[in-house]
Amino acid sequence: MCNFTIAHRSATRNPKVALDVGAVTYPRPVATFALIHGAGDAGWYWHLVETELRARGHDTVAPDLPCDDDTAGLPEYADAVVAAIGDRTDVVVVGQSLGGFTAPIVAERVPTRLIVLVAAMIPQPGESPAESETRLAEPSPLRAWPDIPTRVLACRDDRMFPLPYLRRVSEQRLGIASDEIDGGHTPALSRPRELADRLEAYASEVGG
Repeated sequence: MCNFTIAHRSATRNPKVALDVGAVTYPRPVATFALIHGAGDAGWYWHLVETELRARGHDTVAPDLPCDDDTAGLPEYADAVVAAIGDRTDVVVVGQSLGGFTAPIVAERVPTRLIVLVAAMIPQPGESPAESETRLAEPSPLRAWPDIPTRVLACRDDRMFPLPYLRRVSEQRLGIASDEIDGGHTPALSRPRELADRLEAYASEVGG
């Protein structure tokens, strides 16, 4: 087993243990990222971004949401993420696509540093994510956007949520200007390093 793997496991169990990767020493996991996938996907969607972030000393969780359970809706999706986070604190909650509905619900339930929406739906309080699916037709339990710093990252070649659309929704619903990254709707697969760079920069801006 490589030294990084041993050090990473020790550090995630005990944040005071240093991570030593080559000449770079991290005194603790710099941030914990809770990565939420979109509809009909799985936590695997984030695996390349997780590799990037963990190599930089961060901790990550990317649970599978119960998408195959016809009785599961947004509360159950949030439950899965909260369970994966466990007792971690100072979490950066990241939602992609439909994960934008789950992210603020999770952020209300765990100690959260920052919310990041990546090519994501931006819900209004009480909005339903899908009128065509019974399990997702129930109104969101979100009553107001959490009082937590939020960033929106739009993808320049996204055909599902085109750049002008996401810019407009971000400004109308959150009152913030979206940032941009190259690529289509799934940047975690097409541009994992660039996406990890953005997530890490956002976390550093807000601080812990």
